[in-house]
This record gives sequence, structure tokens and C-alpha cells, in this order.
Amino acid sequence: MHIIGPNYQFGTHNNLLPPPPPQGFMARVLIVDDDEQARRFTASILETAGHDLFFAKSGEEALRAFLRKEIELVVTDLHMPNGDGLELIEALSGINDEVPIIAVSGTGPEMLGTAKIIGAAVTMPKPVSPTGLLAAVEQLMVVH
Repeated sequence: MHIIGPNYQFGTHNNLLPPPPPQGFMARVLIVDDDEQARRFTASILETAGHDLFFAKSGEEALRAFLRKEIELVVTDLHMPNGDGLELIEALSGINDEVPIIAVSGTGPEMLGTAKIIGAAVTMPKPVSPTGLLAAVEQLMVVH
């Protein structure tokens, strides 16, 4: 048992904090959802793993953020105003088909199936499972 952990810095209490996540696992993630509560829920899950998070409320806003930031993974809702998730998946796939996309929706399996066909790497029904989302992100970051 270590009394002073490897991340301890003298004069601070860092030894009381959990260790940071593995470096290869952290990603720049764009969360796209018009529902603020859903964005916050998704963010709270991904923050625990140490990901760098960016947010958008619509497909149009997400596309602008994607072009400005070096996004490594996208989590998008499918039903949104001003550019829905399906349009966003098509646009992002046309720009960079190497960036994995997780599509989430509470509208049913048909839209999720369409999202998978047009380029989503993973689809999940809402509300998302925290462990399922973290596992999907980890798997996609290892593959990509």
C-alpha cells in the first residue's frame, strides 16, 4: 500500500484524489443534444473518465464546433431542431469518417437503425446507461 501515491505533490492534497484516467483513453468529445438536462447527464458520465468535453444544441452548431475543434468522438441525439442527428451523422461522415459517432435517441429503434446505416459506430436508446456509454467510448477510442 502506498501512503504517498505517484501523483502526490508536496503542499497539496492530491494524494486524496483518485488517480487520473489512463492517458490513451481520454478524448475530445462533442456532446450534441438540444435538451440541456440530457447534455448535462451525458457530460457527468464522461467527465468521470476525464474526457475533454464540448457541447452543441443542434446539428448546425455541432458542425461548426466539429470544424473548429479537434474532436475525436461525437455523441449525438437524433431528434433536434436546426439540423437533426441523422443529417449531422451524414455531414460528419463526409468530412471525416474516421471520427466515431455514438447516436442516442428516445424515438425508437427505427431511427437508431438508420443512424447505424449512415455512419454511427454505436447506437443507444435514451436514457443511456452510464456503464454502457463509458464502455462504448472506451472501445471506440481503442479502435480509432
